[in-house]
Amino acid sequence: MSIRTAFALLASALVVATPALAAERRVDLSSFDKLRVEGPFRVIMTTGPSPRGALSGDGAALRQVEAQVMGSTLVVRRAGGGTGRGDAPVTLTLAAPPLSGVTVIGGAQVTVQAMKGSALNMSVTGTGEVRVGRADGDQLAATLFGPARLTIEGGRVGKARLAANGPASIAAEALEAGDLTVTLDGPGEIAARARYMATVANGGLGRVTVAGTPKCRVTGGGPVRCGVK
Repeated sequence: MSIRTAFALLASALVVATPALAAERRVDLSSFDKLRVEGPFRVIMTTGPSPRGALSGDGAALRQVEAQVMGSTLVVRRAGGGTGRGDAPVTLTLAAPPLSGVTVIGGAQVTVQAMKGSALNMSVTGTGEVRVGRADGDQLAATLFGPARLTIEGGRVGKARLAANGPASIAAEALEAGDLTVTLDGPGEIAARARYMATVANGGLGRVTVAGTPKCRVTGGGPVRCGVK
C-alpha cells in the first residue's frame, strides 16, 4: 500500500465511521521533529507548516491514550505509560513539518509522508509497521527487532545503515543511498539500493538484495544478491 493509498483509505474510513468510532479529540501540540509510539495505535502523518493533530476512535479508548510533546519528541502511549493491547482501535492523524526520527514499540502502524534532516533515525520493535513516503538527508539509520516491518518509498541519502534482527523486513529499494551498510541476523529480509559502496553482513537464513551497481563487500553465510540492475 502506498502512502497516497493509505491517506485515501483513512479519509474513506472517517466518512463511513460507525457511531462507536465517531468520537474525536483534538491534540494540542508544540513543535516536534521526532515521533515515538508505544502501543497498538495507528498514526498517519502528513506534511504541514505547523503541528496539529486529532485522535479518533471509541470514546472510552480515547480517554486511555495520551499524546504529548516531550522535548522535541511527540510521544503517543496509553495514559500511565502502559503499552498493553486494547480492544478498540485508536487513530492519531497529524500534520507537521518533516520528521527526523521515528520510534515504534509494540504493534503500532505508522505512516509518515516525509522525513528530512542531516541524520534520520528509525527504530521498530515488536510487531509494528512503519511506512515512509520519502526520506532525504545526509545519513539514515534504521534498526528493526522481531517481526517488524519498514518500507521507505523514496528519497535520497548520502549514507544508509540498515539492520534487522529476527523475522523483520525492510523494503528500501526505492531509497537512493550513496553508501550502504546492511546487517541481517535471522530469517528476515532486507532490500535496498546503493550507488557507490555496499557492505553487507548476513549471518542468518534471511535474504539481502542490493539494487544498483555498487562495489560490494559481503560477509556471513546468508544469501546475498548485490549489484542487481
